[in-house]
Formats: sequence, structure tokens, C-alpha cells
Amino acid sequence: MRIYENGIIRELTKEETAEVERQTILANVLESSRPFTDAEITDLFIKQNINTLKVDDNTALRMKGKYPDFKDIIGKELVAGFKFTYKDALYKVISAHTAMEAWLPDEGTESLYSRIDEAHAGTLEDPIPYSFNMALMFGMYYVQDDHIYKCIRDTVNPVYNRLADLAGTYVEAVL
Repeated sequence: MRIYENGIIRELTKEETAEVERQTILANVLESSRPFTDAEITDLFIKQNINTLKVDDNTALRMKGKYPDFKDIIGKELVAGFKFTYKDALYKVISAHTAMEAWLPDEGTESLYSRIDEAHAGTLEDPIPYSFNMALMFGMYYVQDDHIYKCIRDTVNPVYNRLADLAGTYVEAVL
């Protein structure tokens, strides 16, 4: 281990390293035995029960921080409609299954989860942010990589290509 002291970076002595490790162990012991605060208990209760609320996706986005994180649901049985977060995004379970560590959202698991995004009008002024698991609708505008595209033909099923690769087939570049 190194320490920055009086403008100099130096290696810690064995004694100093041992003291840092002792303090770390002590802090972990104290943290694991301290009482929870009311705020921590409230947050834990909300995260465990938030999926019992029946709310639309836009309302769910407004309370995204209260949904459980993907790492906390691994190994649990999930029902369709169950919501959770992953990499600061909100997702909804499409079909019931047991959450597996290898089945990460947005990585070939489009049949299991769908990302919940803020509703957009799909107009030139309010294009829909495109992600790789979306069906495109005729006449709607989409944005990806700072470019705006207009859909010229419905895809019917979700597509997984970059919009630039779909130009001429399903979309046309606008801006």
C-alpha cells in the first residue's frame, strides 16, 4: 500500500499496513452490528414491496431508485411485470423465470426483459431513444448516436441492428 504524505508518495511500513487492515476489520464489524436507521429500514421495506404496487411505466420511472437492483434478485422467481434496475435503467420482466447471473438485461435476453424508458412522442422535436430491442413504427422518429431517423416501414418485431445499418430498409436519416 502507498500513502501520500507531505507531498511525497511512499510505501506503508508493515506496521502501518497491519494497522490499516486492523482498522478496516474493526470498521466492518462495527458496521455489521450497528442498528439500522429509520431511513434504511424504510428503503429496505419499499424495495421489498414496491413490485406489489400496480403503476404504469412512467410512474415507475419516477420512483426508479426504489426498485431492487438486478444483483439482488439473482436466484429469485420473477413474474411477468416485475420491475428492477440494472446499470441505472429500469426493466420489466416479460416472461416468468428464475433470475440468473448470466442473463443480464440488454445482452441477448430481450425475451426476458424490456427496458422502460420515458415516454417520447416520436416526433422530430421529441424522438424516441433507440435501444437494441425495439420494434420501429412507421412515421415515428428515433435517435441514436446523435442522429435522428424517421421510420419508413414498420418492423413489426423488435430489431437488434444499429439504425444506421437499417437506413434505406426501415429508416431514413433526417439529422
